[in-house]
Amino acid sequence: MPAVMDHPNELFAYSLVTRLLDSAVWAHNPTLPRLEDELRRFVRVMHSSRSHLALNLLMTTASLLDLLADETATPVFATRPAEYRAKLARAAGDEPVADFLHALAALLREHRYDVPTLAELPMSQREALLRFDLTASYTSSLRDGVMGGTVEEACDELVAMNHPDCEELAELGGELQRVLLMFPSADRLAAAFAASIPALRRDDVELLLDAVRAHFVRWH
Repeated sequence: MPAVMDHPNELFAYSLVTRLLDSAVWAHNPTLPRLEDELRRFVRVMHSSRSHLALNLLMTTASLLDLLADETATPVFATRPAEYRAKLARAAGDEPVADFLHALAALLREHRYDVPTLAELPMSQREALLRFDLTASYTSSLRDGVMGGTVEEACDELVAMNHPDCEELAELGGELQRVLLMFPSADRLAAAFAASIPALRRDDVELLLDAVRAHFVRWH
């Protein structure tokens, strides 16, 4: 059987496969989210892109998991990074690793159209940081006293730092607007991000979004 990939460090250290294995490892801790719940959150994140490629990527990942499962019965498996093989063993627990990978692939296919509501399945810390990483990064600087004398001034300075390459600002604006849409009250927003971005405030999100909008109206 030919090798699945000639650059194993990329596949086994930074890929969606690794993210799923991490979720499986953590799921063995009863205080952390169940694997199936984290997988459904993963699917929700992929669908949030509203790209037709999201479903293709989910199915590609499922197929890759099946290939990796079959590879465990070949000599190639022993050449894979030791960190990957150790993580795979932890993720599988008492289950044979090939069976575990096939089961994970089947679970991903089963939930490929499953986009749970937040009421049905609240965000986990990992999902929040994955979906709103720019929001977390930018709002963390608004009240630390490093930028601007007021929050409004800090917002303006942060936004101005990106000009004229404002692609990231466009993405930030979309994230901020989505936060306000998904969590229409200060209390709901605080509860949703209590574990992941505890300092996040609805008024800060509004002020930063206003600054982004004003920048695009003026310059773009």
